[in-house]
Amino acid sequence: MIIQPTKQRKYKGQVIVIDDLPENLDYLARILHNHGYQVHLISDAGSALHTVEQICPDLILLDIRMPQLDGFTICQQLKAKPNTREIPVIFLSALDDPLDKTTAFQVGGVDYITKPFQALEVILRLENQLKIKKLYQELQEQKKQVEAQNKKLQLEIQERKKAESIAATASKSKSELLAYMNHEIRNSLTAVIGLAKILITAENQQKVIDHKKYLKTIYRSSESLITLINNVLHLSKIEAGKISLNPSQIKLTDLVQALQDIFYINAEQKGIDLKFILDPNLPAVITTDAVKLRQVLINLIGNGIKFTDQGSVTVAIRGDPFPTPDQQQRLYFEVEDTGPGIAPEEIDLLFQPYEQTQSGRNAELGTGLGLSISRRFVEMMGGKINVTSQVGQGSCFSFDIVVSLGCDISLSSPGPTSS
Repeated sequence: MIIQPTKQRKYKGQVIVIDDLPENLDYLARILHNHGYQVHLISDAGSALHTVEQICPDLILLDIRMPQLDGFTICQQLKAKPNTREIPVIFLSALDDPLDKTTAFQVGGVDYITKPFQALEVILRLENQLKIKKLYQELQEQKKQVEAQNKKLQLEIQERKKAESIAATASKSKSELLAYMNHEIRNSLTAVIGLAKILITAENQQKVIDHKKYLKTIYRSSESLITLINNVLHLSKIEAGKISLNPSQIKLTDLVQALQDIFYINAEQKGIDLKFILDPNLPAVITTDAVKLRQVLINLIGNGIKFTDQGSVTVAIRGDPFPTPDQQQRLYFEVEDTGPGIAPEEIDLLFQPYEQTQSGRNAELGTGLGLSISRRFVEMMGGKINVTSQVGQGSCFSFDIVVSLGCDISLSSPGPTSS
C-alpha cells in the first residue's frame, strides 16, 4: 500500500514501513503522511527485501517480531546488498531488552524506538536520521570532488614537470647546437679565409702547390657552412609556421640524375656503391614541392653515405599502381644503407630537433636537424617517415608523399633554392 502526502505539505521523501500488524501500519502511515512523506506499507515480511530493492526508499521503519522473518534477518539481508546497504533502518519493537537493542545496532540499524511510542518521537528520530544521511551524502560528494581535483592537480603537476623536463632538454640541446655551430662555422670560415689568402697573396701562381686541392677544400667548407645555415633557417621557419608548400612539376629522372651528381664523388671516395632503383611504372612527371622533396632525399642519402664505411646506399622509388580519380598518386621512397645501424632506444631521438644518436655524436657529423626537417617536410606533403634499423647491419629510412600527375613537358631539375 502507498500513502501519498497531501498537496499542502512539502514532500520530504519516501519511507517504507515493515510491520505485520495492520493497526501499526495505519497509525504510522497517518503520522508520516501528515508530515509530508510518501509511505509504502509492507505487512508481508517475505516480500520486504524485493520491495525495498524496487523502491529504494530514503528510510525504513522495521518491526522486529514478525511471523515469517524477524527484523534482524531482514536488516542483515538489506545491508548485504550494495544497492540497499546505505538505506537507514530504524527498528520499532515492544522488546525493551538491552540485548535486543545491541543486536539491532550490530546488524546495521541506526536507531531503536520502543513501543508504545509517541508520534513526535518517531518523526524527530526519523528526520534526525535523514539529516545525518544527507550530511553523509554531501560529505561523500565533497570527497569525490576533492579526489577528482587532486587527481586533476596531480596530472597537471606531471604534465608541468614533463614540459619543464622537455624545455630543459631542448634548452640544453640548443645550447649544445649553438656551441657546435660556433665550432663548425669557425672551422669552415678559417679554412676558406686561410686558403683563399694563400691563393690571393701568392706572387706566382706556379708556386702554389696543388691549388686545385685548395679550391676543393674551400668548396667543401663553403658547402658545409651553407648546409648548416640552411638547416637552422629551415627549422626556424617551420617552428614559426612561416613555411608552406610550393608545388611545381618535375621529372623523376631529372631528380634522380641530380642526386647522383651530388653524391657520386662522396660515395666513390668512401668506396661504397650508390644505387638507384626506380619502379618502371612510375609516372614520368609529377607535381609536388620539388625543392622540399629534393631536400628530404639529400638529407637521407647524405646521412646514409656519412655513416656507411663499406657496402652500399640504395635508393628505391615506387608508386601505387593506380592513381586516384583526381589524378593523385602516392609515391614511396626508401634509402637503405649498410652502416652501423641505430640502437632501439635511440630510434625515438632521430626525428627530434637538436637531438643526435650516439653514432652521430661519435662521428661529430651534422647538427641533428636534418631528420627533424625531413619529417616536417614529408608530413606537409601528405605522408609519414619511418625507420627500421639493426645495429651492425644498417638502417632503412622510408617515407611516402602524395603527388599530382603532371604532363610530359621539358622540365629542369629543382635547384637549391630556399623554401
